[in-house]
Amino acid sequence: MITINESNLIVAKIKPLEVTEKIGLNNSLDRILANPIVADIDQPSFDKSAMDGYACKRKDLQKPMKVVGVIAAGTVVNEVVQTGECYRIFTGAPLPPGTDCVIMQEDTTVDSNGLVYFKAEKTKDNICYCGEDTKAGKIVVEAGTRIRPQHLAIMASYGVVEPTVTKKPTVTFFCSGSELIEPTDKPQGAMIRNSNASQLIGQLTEAGAQVNYKGIISDDFELVSQSLKSNIGKADIIIITGGASVGDFDFIPSVLKNIGAEIRISALNMQPGKPVLFAILNNTLIFGLSGNPVSSFLQFKVLVEPVILRLSGANSFLPTLVKIPLAKEIVRKKGNRQLYIPVGINELGQAEPVRFNGSAHINALNLANGFVVVKPNITILKSDELVYMILI
Repeated sequence: MITINESNLIVAKIKPLEVTEKIGLNNSLDRILANPIVADIDQPSFDKSAMDGYACKRKDLQKPMKVVGVIAAGTVVNEVVQTGECYRIFTGAPLPPGTDCVIMQEDTTVDSNGLVYFKAEKTKDNICYCGEDTKAGKIVVEAGTRIRPQHLAIMASYGVVEPTVTKKPTVTFFCSGSELIEPTDKPQGAMIRNSNASQLIGQLTEAGAQVNYKGIISDDFELVSQSLKSNIGKADIIIITGGASVGDFDFIPSVLKNIGAEIRISALNMQPGKPVLFAILNNTLIFGLSGNPVSSFLQFKVLVEPVILRLSGANSFLPTLVKIPLAKEIVRKKGNRQLYIPVGINELGQAEPVRFNGSAHINALNLANGFVVVKPNITILKSDELVYMILI
């Protein structure tokens, strides 16, 4: 059994796939940038007004000024402004030549002859200067960035309409369990519907993988072995849920050894989710996840998703931790595993534990915004104490 930190080190050693493709800008959300985005122009590309008002010479602020024109956004004026003149100007419009400040409309009065008077004691320049945000040639989005809506805006502003992104890792998965049926069927006797498959499809898609679900396999050593062997080399990652523990029908560890896979992780020091497998065979990465949906959800978050992001070349691949005050005291019996408690965020912005009956209680996650992380051997977390939380 290894710690989460040790598993992170294992993930960090995985090499990215380094296969790229171009994709339309508006279809690139959540993809990983393969190449940095470089500014092709200064930003702003001209001196422009930061507000509505009057563009003038600062030395004329104590004089009446004649309005010689109006400049709206997108309008260019080439005539040099003379002493005692000003332009009515609007936010985003280019500054006319010869002016060095914009006075706010609220700081002016206009007499019956249309002359403008500055009535405040002082003013800022109120100008967005050419290149003050970014200079042409500067990297504005780093390679390895997971593209979010703000990155779409940045790329659009520099004319990047087909960013180069990394290939989506391919993931083949199936679920083992003789008790499982698909959601289209109604359970009879001791059968249960397979919730793990739908959950994993969602998590894999959200993580940026290309998903191929292969269905349910009975708890049979030969069937599981054949399913794994027949998919080696056909996907970057193979996932099998169920059978990763130590029960009589938990075949996955034995199957992996039998087919020659090198097991890198056989258990994680976490609760829930201790029984988890990570192995490699012929460059195919193999995961054995819990059959319990909350455990597999969490195992995916702390182990599988980081591997997908790492394969994709993401420069940030570990789950994001935020600090948040705890709504009520948490007490647990002495335990040496890192505990993950499903919590919601209440109206006061506190992490409040939701009712949770164990690793099969998938309905608990319906009300959860994340998991509070309790380090090993910590038995009490006090109310209002700042705790780390993984958002989901």
